[in-house]
Amino acid sequence: SITLSGLTPSTPYYYRLATRVLSPSTAEWSYTGESTFTTAAPDTTAPTVSGVSANNVTDTGASINFTINEAGYVKIEYGPNNTFTLSTQENSISAGGAATTGLPGLTAGTAYSYRIVARDSAGNSSTSTSYTFTTTSPLDTTAPIISAIAAIGIVGISANITFTVSESGYAKVEYGPSGTFGSVTSEISVTASSPTTIPIAGLTAGTTY
Repeated sequence: SITLSGLTPSTPYYYRLATRVLSPSTAEWSYTGESTFTTAAPDTTAPTVSGVSANNVTDTGASINFTINEAGYVKIEYGPNNTFTLSTQENSISAGGAATTGLPGLTAGTAYSYRIVARDSAGNSSTSTSYTFTTTSPLDTTAPIISAIAAIGIVGISANITFTVSESGYAKVEYGPSGTFGSVTSEISVTASSPTTIPIAGLTAGTTY
């Protein structure tokens, strides 16, 4: 095969094949009939990005899914509070192939904006519309603090246990005679910093609990 270079896009060309024998050097050229072809139009269309979504969002990261309509290269620009100061590395992608890019090192409980920048081998580039997601709050690993515990209203076989917790949640009272905790009340919801009372009944008179 013979490659023809330096041609002009969108232009019809005519060609024919010329041949001659090696010897003698004065041998006449013989020619085939003429044929024609037209060079392709230049690629001036930028890739189109679709199917954009944020998945697996945690307190420190997220995965961005998307698809482009032609092979090329993509990167994700992103940042907090509607900025795009951060960027992933540019990676190659196949046409029509769904791709996933991770965004690590994010800040918990923060709204992030992101957009996808795609380009093809001809240098055409496009930027998607911007999208948003919010990272989750950090995992709570601190137990509530119980304070102001008191037994009040002790009458015969009943009593009331009062207390306050440092954060909203659920509480129950485990109790029993002589340092045991064989009985338990039902669990109730409690509000942070609000005094709570849980009644206890069915006690034995004259017994230390």
